[in-house]
Amino acid sequence: MKVRMSFDISSESKVYAIMDPIREKLQRFFAEKSYGNGLVEIFIVFTCRPGNFKVRKRFDKAIRVLSYDVITSFEDVVALPVTEMKRMLIEALNGSVEVILGYHKKINDFDFDSFEKHWDIFFEELN
Repeated sequence: MKVRMSFDISSESKVYAIMDPIREKLQRFFAEKSYGNGLVEIFIVFTCRPGNFKVRKRFDKAIRVLSYDVITSFEDVVALPVTEMKRMLIEALNGSVEVILGYHKKINDFDFDSFEKHWDIFFEELN
């Protein structure tokens, strides 16, 4: 199963330098795992820009892809020292698992329990 991330990040936030290595680790960690045929890809758009953004979530049943946004406050992020910024960004990404788990009733043939355990393991190893 693929877990991909893309970014919509203002360069002034310095978030990219923190999140890009996490994105690479996340993709490698889940690359060889399989949880069933109901969901083949999770696509996360990580946003940290000034302005108001609406959180988008969508499951495309035809291609079995779930996509959603993780939005962090630009103003809050840039005000933090790098170590606290990293912690805040990781917490935002980790907490986004609730979006995925929220599709439990809409996605058949997907082992949500195993996925959640692996998600937790990934973030434990990340810290």
